[in-house]
Amino acid sequence: MAKDNFWTRASEGGAREQAAGIIGRGKAYSGWNLIKRFIITVLSIVIAIAFFGLIIVGALFAFNLFTGGGAGLVKTEAQVGLEETGAGRQAAGFFKNIRDIVINPELAVAQAGTFETQVRKDNENENLGVFLEDIVFNSAKKLYDEGRPITGKARLRSESLLEESNVKVTCRIKGVNTIPSIFVSGLKATGAFTGFATLFDEGVKNYQEIIIFKGKPSINTVLCEFKEGLFIKDIPFEIFELKSDKDLATLIFEVIAVYPFETRTFSRVYYMNNEALREVFLDPENTDPFEKFGIKDSLIQRDGTIKPEPTTGPIQFSIYITDPQPLTNEGEYFLEVGIIPSSGTKWKGDLKQVDSLEIHIPNRINLQEENCDFQNLGSSYTDEEGKFTVYTLKAEQTARVNKVCEDARVENETTKIISDTCLDKLKKEPPFVCRFTLEEVDNIEPEFTYIRGKVNYVFQTSKADTINIIRRQSSVEEVSP
Repeated sequence: MAKDNFWTRASEGGAREQAAGIIGRGKAYSGWNLIKRFIITVLSIVIAIAFFGLIIVGALFAFNLFTGGGAGLVKTEAQVGLEETGAGRQAAGFFKNIRDIVINPELAVAQAGTFETQVRKDNENENLGVFLEDIVFNSAKKLYDEGRPITGKARLRSESLLEESNVKVTCRIKGVNTIPSIFVSGLKATGAFTGFATLFDEGVKNYQEIIIFKGKPSINTVLCEFKEGLFIKDIPFEIFELKSDKDLATLIFEVIAVYPFETRTFSRVYYMNNEALREVFLDPENTDPFEKFGIKDSLIQRDGTIKPEPTTGPIQFSIYITDPQPLTNEGEYFLEVGIIPSSGTKWKGDLKQVDSLEIHIPNRINLQEENCDFQNLGSSYTDEEGKFTVYTLKAEQTARVNKVCEDARVENETTKIISDTCLDKLKKEPPFVCRFTLEEVDNIEPEFTYIRGKVNYVFQTSKADTINIIRRQSSVEEVSP
């Protein structure tokens, strides 16, 4: 007799039909068990392979890292350690990234904040420096009667690479000796009239000083006030010598900011075994070693030289090897170091003085100090990329740079025509030069290391606008015969 299923109320049929259903379910259960067993077996094999693979990866990574690492074979732009691979979320790309890190540990240390990674990050920050924005006056037409108070207000934006630095701010009207009152918003280091500001050539006592911190952009308002105004009789005659109207004086109102700053740079140095490189050049089908080994690096120029990469800022600090790369241990090479203006017009102003200039040389490179403008004062350090020795620009070379800056300042203060800035003059000066060789190398494909550098200096920027002082009628009557 057939009976109904309790849940569906559908007939389950008689004994024969029920027996057939039980057998069918038994077959289904057996098939599912087989599938589960197969999946579990496959997963076990995959997990075992991954486990042993990670052990091998760890061993290779540790070997590469503790044996100097940091300079592996570069296959793609990602493999120089400063771009992302983009392989990302696909399994094949994930395991490729692991393999790339093993071959080139820089991919791993790039995420930890190495010198080179930080330089590239700062290279993209166009706000590094101190910027003065347009001056707003208390007279819309910038026309002032004699004795009327003159007030100019500017906005100052700043961001520094130094942990803490002070920006000194002052104001002046060119050609007159009247001292203004200066007010600055924000966190101040000192007040006005606190002593001579060593950063000001004129020995200016009247200034305000603002503190700025690394990674903390600052915005301040600078207000300069000449409470008593100006009188035509107090203005030097030479301001009028080319004017027919002696009752109107056009003067330059200027806000000046002087600040310490640091610019960093690095340059890759590719190297390989001399005989291996010779074989590449002898092969008629492969005359470019970078192309032969699939190296794609945006810093490699057409002539085989390597473009340095500096941080953004008011000056560019260049470390440049004049010879095409890869280099070998059987050659002697030239390293050139120079200071030039930043590209573009964003950073206005001029270099005032260089405080220190360093290059950091990896232990694979031997500088010939007898043929070098830098000297080793015994300082060194070790990081993820290996050991670096710090070489400092010799005192006489630093003095040469600062004399160029001093001469440029004097020319601009004493001549009526626009003269070259210090940075303009430094472009015409010879670079600092060192000769060097490489330690013995046995790699048959190009590998790389870094030369690093940093320069600490004082920079001056300013914002200027013209104002007009008009003689009062009563003043005209007083001076009439």
